[in-house]
Amino acid sequence: MIVQTVDPAAATFDNTILPIIHEENRLLCERQLTEFLASVSPFEGVRQAARTAKCQFAEFDARTSTRQDLYDLIFVVSSRAEGMDPESRRLIDRLLSDFSRQGLAATPEHRRRLHEIDAELNEVETEYLHNLQLPEHFDIRVAERELEGVPQRFRHAPRDEDDSNDGSVGLKLGGRMQLLDLLSYVRSHKARETIYREYASHHQPNVALFERAIMLRYEKARILGHTTYTEWLMATRMEKDPKCVVTFLKDLLTTIGPAKDSIVEQWRQMKKEDLETIGQPDDGNFYVWDRFYYTKRMMESAFAFNSDTVKEYFPLEHTVICMLGIFGHLFGLRFVNTDGIAHPCPQTDSEERATVWHEDVLLFAVWDHAGRDQEDADFLGYLYMDLYPRPGQIPGFADLPIHPVCTHRGIEQVYRNY
Repeated sequence: MIVQTVDPAAATFDNTILPIIHEENRLLCERQLTEFLASVSPFEGVRQAARTAKCQFAEFDARTSTRQDLYDLIFVVSSRAEGMDPESRRLIDRLLSDFSRQGLAATPEHRRRLHEIDAELNEVETEYLHNLQLPEHFDIRVAERELEGVPQRFRHAPRDEDDSNDGSVGLKLGGRMQLLDLLSYVRSHKARETIYREYASHHQPNVALFERAIMLRYEKARILGHTTYTEWLMATRMEKDPKCVVTFLKDLLTTIGPAKDSIVEQWRQMKKEDLETIGQPDDGNFYVWDRFYYTKRMMESAFAFNSDTVKEYFPLEHTVICMLGIFGHLFGLRFVNTDGIAHPCPQTDSEERATVWHEDVLLFAVWDHAGRDQEDADFLGYLYMDLYPRPGQIPGFADLPIHPVCTHRGIEQVYRNY
């Protein structure tokens, strides 16, 4: 422990700050990989263990950030920072700011409460994200007559195999993207509402968690001397005043508002005409579950754009390869598809091993190829792409770190034969 081995009278950047940062980086290697598994592992036991570890990491952060002895040691180094380079100075300032933002200057009673708030917020976040991990599919049943125009791929079973005797059909939804895709085909206004509400009801447990998080964040901000949590959060950002952000958003809304209103009015008119055609009353409202259907309608009528036709020209893996080719051209990178096999550094004398957590994961080796011959390119790391939804996987789009990128000498030799 640094506070036990370093005498404050002899504390320097090299014997105090650097060891703290090196330990932080070492822990980060284990932490990112462990927490990552909570979002992608196919096994519930692994996901649960990763969630538990995440809470333990958060508990460690909370206790470390309120240690007076560690803060005092860093403050001593800061007071001797004359002549220190800007990067080191900024690092020390960041460490001191982190202590201050976690309430080190608060009363002991407030520090205890802040610790309790952080622990509960972490539990709320973990449970919230766990609730977002969807089952294999939602069994939503809708009357057959209301599914005119809906592609067969959304149905739980083919019509002639559906064993229901109530005239309804089961719909298979594996995630939000599939929900939005389905809604773009559903012509029935009643069916769109039914499907959207049924899907949303699966996330009902998160409502109370969301409300609890808001109250805890507000309490934390007030203890730390801020009027809102946003004010506390933005204190370390480039723009520190929430009012400036609100002003920017209002100006943006003023600029794009007329275009948005025009499009929504066209959607409302299309919906009104549809309801008149089938003899149903129009309440004059346009709902969130209507947007995707009328967006698709507008694209087809105004621009002759058919998304189903376009999709035929963009199969997933081919599109990924082309996309990475564009990135490589722009940023001087080379992406090599490893077929799911990652080769460790030759100095380890280890056999090559599969490192993907699921057979659907795409794995690419990434090389710095800017202005260099292939033989001289530096190996940068691996890019994993887990693109197919499955039970237990975090839903929607996500960019998750697995391990800090580092370069080992000699590792580039592994891929020179590709």
